Amino acid sequence: MNTYILYAKATLAALLAAPLLWACSEEEVPDPQLYTPEGVPFAYVSIGFSTGMNPVTKAETPTGGEGGDGDEKGQVYENQINNIHLFFYNIKDPTKDGEVGVNMHHDTTIVAHKYLTIGEFEYSDTQATTDVIPVENLLVGNAYHVLAVVNAGENYGKDFAKLRNLQEATVTTLYTYDEQNKKYSNFLMSSERDEDPRLTIYANNSEGNPASTEIYVERVTARVDYRLADDFSEEIKSGKDVIATAEITGAMLVNTLNSDATSYLLKRVTKENAGFNTDVIFLGDEKLSDDKTASNYVIDPYAGKTKSESDFESATYFPSIDYDNASDWEKDDLFIKGDEITVGSETWNRIGYPKENVNQNGSKDRSTGVVFRAEITLPDATAPATFFMWNGSIYKTLEKAMEAFDPNGWKLVTSATYWNEINTYGDLKTKFIDRLKSGDPTGYKVYLLKQVEGKGDEESVDKNSLSWTYYMEYINHYKSTDGVVTVDVNTNAGTTRRLLHAYNVGTYKEGVCYYTYWIKHANDQKPENDLENGDGSGVMEYAIVRNNVYKLSVKGMGSIGGDIPGDESLMINFSVKDWTLLEAEDIELTDNTQEGGGV
Repeated sequence: MNTYILYAKATLAALLAAPLLWACSEEEVPDPQLYTPEGVPFAYVSIGFSTGMNPVTKAETPTGGEGGDGDEKGQVYENQINNIHLFFYNIKDPTKDGEVGVNMHHDTTIVAHKYLTIGEFEYSDTQATTDVIPVENLLVGNAYHVLAVVNAGENYGKDFAKLRNLQEATVTTLYTYDEQNKKYSNFLMSSERDEDPRLTIYANNSEGNPASTEIYVERVTARVDYRLADDFSEEIKSGKDVIATAEITGAMLVNTLNSDATSYLLKRVTKENAGFNTDVIFLGDEKLSDDKTASNYVIDPYAGKTKSESDFESATYFPSIDYDNASDWEKDDLFIKGDEITVGSETWNRIGYPKENVNQNGSKDRSTGVVFRAEITLPDATAPATFFMWNGSIYKTLEKAMEAFDPNGWKLVTSATYWNEINTYGDLKTKFIDRLKSGDPTGYKVYLLKQVEGKGDEESVDKNSLSWTYYMEYINHYKSTDGVVTVDVNTNAGTTRRLLHAYNVGTYKEGVCYYTYWIKHANDQKPENDLENGDGSGVMEYAIVRNNVYKLSVKGMGSIGGDIPGDESLMINFSVKDWTLLEAEDIELTDNTQEGGGV
């Protein structure tokens, strides 16, 4: 999936110079080879770069294969070329072993290496053209393969002597990010395929007639964008009834490989229908079977082993997101609105540049996904406010949940007159606890039972520490004043939610909920392979591949999300395009485990 085109400024001579008529004479044949003053052979080459792309297309599900769902022109800062390395090696007769270009034997010698800086070419948003440059050790009558590496910096590849150095090269830094100014730049790129045509040094090579070829390059990183679909609906319904409205306020990539994780410099793929293995083709294409599903894998540096937690960004590693560590993941700087990206007439929100991440099977502990944060407003409210979900119903206060669960018991809890009749632990047991229904949504009865353990029936009770108000404020860190709820009272954020989770209560502080979407690279059209139903087993279905833009178009929410990121998903139109881009897939945020309704 390609983005850039590197091509020569001048046209190659189609043929060698006129026939060597002097061959029949006795005169000495002149040497057409050019030499430096030190006697080093060289040839002139001129290289250009093009970034023109095709229009964005749409599809309901991401298409596999090399072309994806169309192309997308990169942003100016993504296209910027600051420097380039060119590595030259001799053409080999493919009839000898069938290997050509970058797939030649790893011991092939790199005969020349040229480094170019921005001062040696003119650059615009779509093209850059170098001056005519001399490259030492290129010989007249020889043809060469050329591999390019863009924006790697001056010192990259200085010690590369063999083709294996490029074939096996791994990189960790795929772009530059200015934290202070929130700017991206200097995107690392490498050859997307072998050059075409081959770089041939003819006898009439000169500064005015340099050798040339075309080289396609691609970014080593990927990009993820989202937007609200044109038909986005903020309403959440249970049947025909609107139970809430929702607004997406941010998104966070999960299971992204960290800054120390490596990516291959050059793309690797397996052979078609060969399974997940390390017998790879360098710069090969992603292939499709007859049913338009992926038939080979892209391979990343971790193919020979299973990725572990230490390979991923720790704060956004999905299996680690829990009720016990909200301070690690529930941060505004992790859930971002995203930087606006304009593509044609559409505006998208860019949420990150993840590294290539391919696994044999999709998995919630290895595959890359997106967690969306949303704010829920209940029907008779004007703004998001704290609420609770229990047993499939919505409650504005836990008092309402308790009353709905045990109306008679709740009358006892709230009756000051009745409490005045309780003076001993015996009274508490027989007149109060025994009359409360077990299994309440706050654990109040469980708390009371623990307080009477080991107490004699005639012992006086401390009513204050046994009251509903005390229990909720000092144990669950919850207060309700005139129907206005406060959670995490005098404690860390997320504490009330963690405590109530033990009783299967969802706590939606300030109306915040979460939806998870697992990014697809190639949809195999088999629901049984989807991550929502277990580990995804479709070939390349859940993957991040270099030089792809993954575009998520949110259509709506089918239900209220989780109070922490979990299995609740959404309605999305998703696309993967070659920056090239994979086609935008509509996604609908939903939780199939919940039912609407409530008090």
